[in-house]
Amino acid sequence: MKNIFRVLLLAAAVTLPAAYGQYSTPVREVEKPDKRPVTISYGCTSAASCTNLLGVTIPAGSRLVLEYVSAFISPSPANTGSRALLIQVNGQNHYIPAKDLTFSGQSILSETVKIYCDTMPYVAIAGGSVGTTVDITLTGYFATK
Repeated sequence: MKNIFRVLLLAAAVTLPAAYGQYSTPVREVEKPDKRPVTISYGCTSAASCTNLLGVTIPAGSRLVLEYVSAFISPSPANTGSRALLIQVNGQNHYIPAKDLTFSGQSILSETVKIYCDTMPYVAIAGGSVGTTVDITLTGYFATK
């Protein structure tokens, strides 16, 4: 009886590390096999306010799904008001408030979002003015409609 227990214990000890040593195959996302990642970066120093329709074309039969937005906003010294990032999509406005960094008025924002865009989004800085400098990054993916 003791010999059988030792044999089973030895067999378990030998096979257990082999299970952890096997290579795991990356799993394909079954629900979204056509998901094509995209990162859109936009920067400007404006004479009035930073606005743009972002120079990226959405492929035919696709929609842009935005998942993450980040921005650094450095206004002119005269502009001390609150700022927010405005993303206008399909006639709807999405405002993401910026958080002040310093007394000089610099702001950042970093948000996880889920915005579905059939047309390219219009991006602006609400509360921006002459001399505002902005760096914006939008990440997401193109998906088949």
